[in-house]
Amino acid sequence: MAVADNPHQAMRITPWRAVQAARTCRCQHKKGRSLDQAAVMPGQGRALFHCRCKVGRAIQCRQFGHIRDELHPPLPVGLTIGYVSPTRTIASRKRSVMRNLCLSFLGALFMATAAFGAPFEVKTVAQGLDHPWGMAFLPNGDILVTERAGRLRVIRNGVLDTTPIAGTPPTFVASQGGYFDIVLHPKFAENNWVYLTFAHGERGANATRVVRAVFDGKALTDLKAIFTADPAKASSNHYGGRLAFLPDGTFLLTVGDGFDTREQAQNLNSHLGKIVRLNDDGSIPADNPFVGQAGKKPEIWSYGHRNQQGLAVDPRTGTVYEHEHGPRGGDEINIIEKGANYGWPLVSGMREDNRFVKPLLEWTPAIAP
Repeated sequence: MAVADNPHQAMRITPWRAVQAARTCRCQHKKGRSLDQAAVMPGQGRALFHCRCKVGRAIQCRQFGHIRDELHPPLPVGLTIGYVSPTRTIASRKRSVMRNLCLSFLGALFMATAAFGAPFEVKTVAQGLDHPWGMAFLPNGDILVTERAGRLRVIRNGVLDTTPIAGTPPTFVASQGGYFDIVLHPKFAENNWVYLTFAHGERGANATRVVRAVFDGKALTDLKAIFTADPAKASSNHYGGRLAFLPDGTFLLTVGDGFDTREQAQNLNSHLGKIVRLNDDGSIPADNPFVGQAGKKPEIWSYGHRNQQGLAVDPRTGTVYEHEHGPRGGDEINIIEKGANYGWPLVSGMREDNRFVKPLLEWTPAIAP
């Protein structure tokens, strides 16, 4: 997949028309059932197919022995899917498609200007990590990496330091709980501040927390807990935990719905299922959408989210892109807007409902950010 400036350079959108499937799709449409043609790859004559099934979400069809990854609706302007060799195993083809998809989203989010078809290169930077979750790139080229088990590691000169960073806070490690993101303050060169997100509490009462600390190259000092999601929840799933700074110096934090408490995503007196916005010291910005409104958490920036574990800010425009895990597939890319409701758990994916903001993209199978 690649990014193109010309809307018709990367993909030629063709009118929807019925075609015959050569194999079956994951939505159980059998051979001979009608599928819809979404787009034709330029100069190659290979088509992507979309299944008009009851669920109406993205599917993966096998056509003439090839795996075709498709999105509903068709891919946005400037994105295209690369060819996957039919000689590979299905498992390796799936991994390739998901890897290319993930890399392409990153390229799109940061408005890459590389020519259409420019190759991606994947390199192993470090090995031996225990479920690495977040990364922060230091000015000297070192890389801070969180391990979900509750350790903060550093890669120095391309080598993983065997000694974890000292001074880190305790965390609740169970299922999806543990350490999440690590982010540098925009003025890290001046203040050495880092922000760590993690699961705080215990079984039966735990929540997403943010601490700010000073990093001196070997240890965290001057730790301050600047936000803890309220209410605490009993489950050890769906924490969110991704953090990103905005151009104005405030930051956004994703807080998942807690899984068993999914209905809280529509409750404005709960942080669960929300994206919150805070100043760099954890205080509440005066222009947050629900400040001063009774029964509504003033930290909330947007709501109706499930488990948001991807967050990126376009450095040129300030546009906020969010990746959200959907139920049994149907992952989403959303553009996050102030005060907006994204529908969960009342709707998910591309369901039509004018009360909620629809995703920019939705697809199956799921990928992690």
